Formats: sequence, C-alpha cells, structure tokens
Amino acid sequence: SQSTIKPHSIVVLSHPEPFLKVLTNSSLPFSTDIRVGIEASDFAPSFLAEAEICLFCAGHDANILRRIFPHLPKLKWVQAFSAGVNNLMFPELVASPVTLTNAKGVYSYALAEYSIMACLFFAKKVPQLRASQSAGLWKKEKMGLLRGKTMTVIGYGDIGQAAARLARHMGMSIIAVRRRPELCREEVKSGQLKSVFSDKELVPAIKEADYVLIATPLTPATTKLIGNTELKAMKPESVLINLGRGPVVDEASLVKVLQSNAIKGAALDVFEKEPLEPGHPIYGLPNVLLSPHCADSIEGSVDVSMELFLQNLQRYHSGQQLRNIVDKIAGY
Repeated sequence: SQSTIKPHSIVVLSHPEPFLKVLTNSSLPFSTDIRVGIEASDFAPSFLAEAEICLFCAGHDANILRRIFPHLPKLKWVQAFSAGVNNLMFPELVASPVTLTNAKGVYSYALAEYSIMACLFFAKKVPQLRASQSAGLWKKEKMGLLRGKTMTVIGYGDIGQAAARLARHMGMSIIAVRRRPELCREEVKSGQLKSVFSDKELVPAIKEADYVLIATPLTPATTKLIGNTELKAMKPESVLINLGRGPVVDEASLVKVLQSNAIKGAALDVFEKEPLEPGHPIYGLPNVLLSPHCADSIEGSVDVSMELFLQNLQRYHSGQQLRNIVDKIAGY
C-alpha cells in the first residue's frame, strides 16, 4: 500500500544533467525523496532499502540497473527514458514483479521525419549533387519521386505507424509487417495499407518495396530478422532504412549487399555494435547515409520524457494503471 504520509523514494540512475532540475522543481501534490547517482555506493543503503521507484536515464548501459537491482528490495516500478528497452531485459528484472514502463511515443515523430528525409536523400540524388558541387561540376541529375512508391514498414508499432502517416502524405503506399497482422485488418480494408504480412512472411513484403523501413524493437525473435535471404529479396533500386536496433539486421550480409551495389543504398542510425569502431567498412560506403544513433536526439525530447514520467508518477501515487507498460516477455 502506498502511504500518502511517507514520501515516495525515487532512485534516479543518471549522471548529473540539467534536465533533472525539473524533478526537484515540479510541484507534485505529494512528497518525494529523489536522489541521483549511478552506482549503489552513490546512495545511502537505508534509502535504497526503502526505494519503490527507479527512473533510468543512464543511456544504453543496462549493467548500471542490473548492479543496483539487488540493493532495491522494495522496488515496484522502473521508468526507462528511452522507447527501446531491450538493453534492460536482464533475467532478474524479467522474472521479478517489478513493472517496467518506457518512453514510447516520445520519439516517434522525430524518427518518422528522419525516415522521410532518408527516402528523399536517395530519391533526390543528394550524394551525387554534393559530389558534383565539391568537384565544381555543373551536372544535372534525373530526380526520383516518392509519390507512387511503396514503403514496407517492418515493425508497425508507434514509430512505424508515425512513419507510415508521413509517407502516405507524400503519396506513398504502405505495406505493414507485424507480429499480429490481424490488428491491421481495418487499415487494409480502408485502403490506408496496401497489404499486411506477419513477421514470418518477410520476403513477399520486402519484394514489393522501394523503401524498407525497420522500426521493430530488438527481442530474441527479431535478432538478425533481416539476413541474407531478406536482403537478396530487395529490388536493385530499393533502399533499406534502419531506425529500430542494429542487431535486427545481419550487418555482415548488409555490408556485402551494399559493397556489390545489389541495392541502391541504406540509411542507418543503429548498428550491431555502438559506437561503430574506427575503420568499419560502413564508414567508407558511398551509398550509405550514416547517423550515429541520433535520429531521435531532438531538442525538447528530454522534457517530454520527463513530463511522461511525472504523469506516470501521479498515476502511481493515486493507484491508477501506468502508461506505456512493457510486456517483459515480449520485450516491448
């Protein structure tokens, strides 16, 4: 039972950041005891023994949470600052009754915009235009259109749907791939979707695509989901865009496909191992648009994530169901 007299003890796993001031300045109608640190040694043992809530803002290093987890016997809820939580799925947390929530929806629009930028980058021949400019050449290019093209969205969740909405505005047709295709029946009927496939039917979904957008979370089922077979099914003029997680794509196979120009190119924001090590072949590929996992790093996203946490904190206090609860078995 959550007493209104005793303050809610909140462990914030983070390096000191300016955005954390919002926590101390927020006028919550109940008392909280909020402390910030990275390791168990940064907190008083008596505080950890009573803490019920953990706000995880320490990036992608899950070991930080895993190390402190045994010191939090009364922990009831972890709020992740990111949408992807595959890195937090360590066995002790998965097996525990602790509720995990994420920042689903906070980054969707930014990633949707990035996906359209990536399509336009290749359709409007940006690499060729830049090369001609650098060489001082007046060289005209035949431009492509997004209108009439097909985008296959692998992982038709929050991010995939946001990207599909923008792509439709550009006159593109959408094919959705999701674990439960029956959830898209109405969209197919209304013509919003050209078709829908299950994650077991990737090849037919990819074959039709001019742009293949990967927006799926990383789970054991999606690791290396896109391998040699799937990449070979892509049209020679098609483009792969990965905004999900690096290990969803077999990177070695992708490099080979790109080196041999078997597809037009790829826009990659995520990689098997991050940061991408110096000298990695992807750096040298002219048909790749590379961003170092920053497509969602937009001004103000931190404030929206914090606002989501504060709203959830109100819900927690009043015993309501939290928003964005993660299915720890499914992994998202």
